[in-house]
Amino acid sequence: MKELRDFFKNNLIEFNSSETPMFPDSKLTSLRHGLENYFETYNIFSSSSYEYLHKGHSNVVLSAVRGHDYLIRYFSSISFIHLSFEHFLTEILDGKSQILSKLTLTKEIDLIKILTGKVNTIDTSAKRNIDYSIALNRIEELIKNDQDLPNEFRIDTKFHFLINHIETLKQLAFLRNDIIHSGKTILNRYVYELFFVNKVLPLVREYINTQTSTPFLERNLFCNKNVIDEIARNPLPEKFDDIANYQDITTKLRRVNHFKELGRASYKNPIHMLENVNSEEHKKSLEENLNKRKREEASLHVHFKQEILEYYEVHTCPCCGTNSLATFDYWPVLVDNKTRVETAECSVCTYKVNINIGEPKEFDIMDTELFKFLD
Repeated sequence: MKELRDFFKNNLIEFNSSETPMFPDSKLTSLRHGLENYFETYNIFSSSSYEYLHKGHSNVVLSAVRGHDYLIRYFSSISFIHLSFEHFLTEILDGKSQILSKLTLTKEIDLIKILTGKVNTIDTSAKRNIDYSIALNRIEELIKNDQDLPNEFRIDTKFHFLINHIETLKQLAFLRNDIIHSGKTILNRYVYELFFVNKVLPLVREYINTQTSTPFLERNLFCNKNVIDEIARNPLPEKFDDIANYQDITTKLRRVNHFKELGRASYKNPIHMLENVNSEEHKKSLEENLNKRKREEASLHVHFKQEILEYYEVHTCPCCGTNSLATFDYWPVLVDNKTRVETAECSVCTYKVNINIGEPKEFDIMDTELFKFLD
């Protein structure tokens, strides 16, 4: 066994260093995977049977969670976002001193060196990075005691936002640990959604603001909306069981899922959305050389759907901006003896909504209505 351990130890490759840079780095790559899995918990749900809530005669109750797809996306979203913050906390501490990122007071000699003012003589070369929980507590105390610390141990004020999210970061760790070590419990879908809308995404927003150039996390949308900001803008209430609030909560949930679908589709979008491109000449070149063919192929695809498959109308997609959002599936409304189109899907970025989640226009995502009654 010793030889096997040495074999692996001697073949570790360092990355994310100045000698071997990686972009996006591991923490932001993990964050993207976490967000992507969160966006993919989007569901088209009916007006009478929500996967979040069930409306009874006198109250509202939380619906049970079912489905392996949701389970793995729940696991992945929590685990990857936690992983991103674990790397982020270590990076903050290590950026100031390895004393902060590696030192735990398990040796009395280290304590003596600290008490005698010889902290910088402590050898950290053989020490491992401290655990997430220790790193989080350490950063909390460093921020709280910022004014009393020597400059060499004061972390940059741009990271002080973390002090407002300590409980959220602890909750992430609790959920992640349960996933890794047990995997037998899971947040109810509504509470999971509330956790992300009210807690995780506001934290992620401030986190992203400390990073440079992150278009791979927040892709431009044709509708000029920011997915993270839009989802976090309307917090969900912890009190959900009052039947009088049912309509308001379900409207908020529909809104959340509209923007989750935009987020999901933006990560699948093959169109260059000109993020970080300022030159008009460069924009024209990218549109001509990268996007034009993809848009033309999509137009032919949509024309085929209309002519052969009897799709109804074609609209400009609010995600990729291509004229390739086709409406289809026909729903007979027996009460009015009318037929209504009920589904829309983009053949470029895969953006997809249907009548049960409601019109994108309701949330200022589009100017036109999709789900029209047939003449």
